[in-house]
Amino acid sequence: PFVLFSCPRAFSEETKAKFVREMKVEKFHESSNDPLGTYQAAKTVMKEEGPTARALCVLHVMDYACWQDLPDGVPKVCMDLYLDYHRRDLLL
Repeated sequence: PFVLFSCPRAFSEETKAKFVREMKVEKFHESSNDPLGTYQAAKTVMKEEGPTARALCVLHVMDYACWQDLPDGVPKVCMDLYLDYHRRDLLL
């Protein structure tokens, strides 16, 4: 569903209607409270802008390519990495 909703031109309206039904959230999963601190750890790593942050950028490339109006935008470390990959013809 992420690609269907976040990349509007990825699929035709007919395809979306065929495969996507309306989803409603009744209750959040316990992990959304971040009991292990992974969200905060990722935020800290991104601020450091080191190799682990760049690895996270690679994992999130589809998210950043498709989402519009991200609350905090695309992190600078990711933008720099994507530009470097693009210059070396490693990223389309």
